[in-house]
Amino acid sequence: MAVTSQLHPFPHSIPVLPHDCEDGALPKESLVKLTKVFTLSSALVLKKICRLRDRHVNVVLEGLRTLYS
Repeated sequence: MAVTSQLHPFPHSIPVLPHDCEDGALPKESLVKLTKVFTLSSALVLKKICRLRDRHVNVVLEGLRTLYS
């Protein structure tokens, strides 16, 4: 899913705050856009910035289930 630091209102998005991350941090408060789902080759990933905490991953997954079911 797309993650953006542009915080203007966007339908079907979930905020990501600093305390939602572990093993690093996003530079700014951000949004996960649930309608922007895509795949990306791992060869294109240059570095890992952070990891969402399990409880926030569940919030994102529940948002996806609600949107697409």
